[in-house]
Amino acid sequence: MPVLPGLLCDLATGQGGVLSWPQLHRAGLSPSEVSRLVAHEVLVRVRRGGFVTGELWRAADPDRRFALTVRAALLVRPHDAASHQAAFALSDLPLWGVDLRRVDLHARVTRRRAKADLRLHPWDDVARLELIGGARSLAIAESAPLVATAGSLEGAVVAVDAALRRGYCNGRGARERGRQARPARLSGHRPSATPDRFARPPG
Repeated sequence: MPVLPGLLCDLATGQGGVLSWPQLHRAGLSPSEVSRLVAHEVLVRVRRGGFVTGELWRAADPDRRFALTVRAALLVRPHDAASHQAAFALSDLPLWGVDLRRVDLHARVTRRRAKADLRLHPWDDVARLELIGGARSLAIAESAPLVATAGSLEGAVVAVDAALRRGYCNGRGARERGRQARPARLSGHRPSATPDRFARPPG
């Protein structure tokens, strides 16, 4: 059974368990050797050019797998930043009622571009960015209104509630960005700009 070279193991550990094709290539691995590593589940290809170590992937639950996929996507696109629920995942916040099949990124594009598993959103120079474990991300107060307006108001509230409890953001920032976001189009629900700090997640 093939094994990942020690240098790449150390590199993956320092990057949260992810590797990119350029890194594998620079380490001297050929496409056929990478394919063999994938075939034996030493590496898991989570998107084009992005890989997760197999051991970490097998031990991860769906939320953690999504976070690993986000990290792999940002490793492939290092000038972008996590957005929407991808930002929640990087901060290890609850991913309640959000789509884990797609990674949203804040990117240097002039219009929104969407693929099956990736959505790129135009860059906003005013948006506040954070560095989380070496990966760039929109601040939670920036991402939450985007999740709400995309159709998961409850998911945004649950994540912001957890972020407030952990001190990742403050209520003022969430309220300010919430006012700037357009109302969520959810039947039977009204968007709330200020999450209840004492509310418990559904279930």
